[in-house]
Amino acid sequence: MSRAEKLITGATRLPGYSGTWRRVRFGEIAAIRNDKVHSTGLPAATRCVALEHIHSGGTGRLQGWSHASESNATGYRFFAGDVLFGRLRPYLRKYWRADWSGMCTTEIWPLVPAQPRVTTSAYLMALVQTAAFFNGAAVTYGTHMPRADWAVVERLEFALPPVAEQRAITAVLTDVDAEIAALERLLVKARAIKLATMQQLLTGRTRLPGFPERERERERERERVDDTATSRSRELPPR
Repeated sequence: MSRAEKLITGATRLPGYSGTWRRVRFGEIAAIRNDKVHSTGLPAATRCVALEHIHSGGTGRLQGWSHASESNATGYRFFAGDVLFGRLRPYLRKYWRADWSGMCTTEIWPLVPAQPRVTTSAYLMALVQTAAFFNGAAVTYGTHMPRADWAVVERLEFALPPVAEQRAITAVLTDVDAEIAALERLLVKARAIKLATMQQLLTGRTRLPGFPERERERERERERVDDTATSRSRELPPR
């Protein structure tokens, strides 16, 4: 179990917090925003999110979107703060907490707190990243196009801390996510520097210290002398 999941499940408590968490079913604290709309009835610039726009592998990141003007389909309206979870092929672990409003396909659940005074949307985002949630979402129906079953997911049980502790936990997780994002940006920059350095070194445009051009030319001259001497020795008649 990761350190983040230990915080979310209560296995590890933050300093200053104590007391017992209460057991709740997911359906008691979360609901699907069932606000269906058709893309043609929305402003052309409305952003639309499909499954291919959400990173897989549990990164919680968005990698793009389309616009209502490019679509002709029915979907769910979502708003900033909603947690979008990909119900089709849930093993892909696609989820994203929206920071703007738009429309998503019906293969995505826009999850909202059923009781805002009891659960925050940020904590819902934390819960959908747990092993318990994904194990429940993995109980699917359909063979070729497996989908998570809300009838199963809503019955999943979780330990729920008070709202104040939820906010403290999600603040810590947000800081961790920010550090991870910063490290990933540094890694991308380091890889770019490595590639540029390799191109300079392998083409000879940049030389390593201790390998100046004169030394290289002297080595070539020695090789030419050696080749000439070898060739002449072969031409001499035997004694």
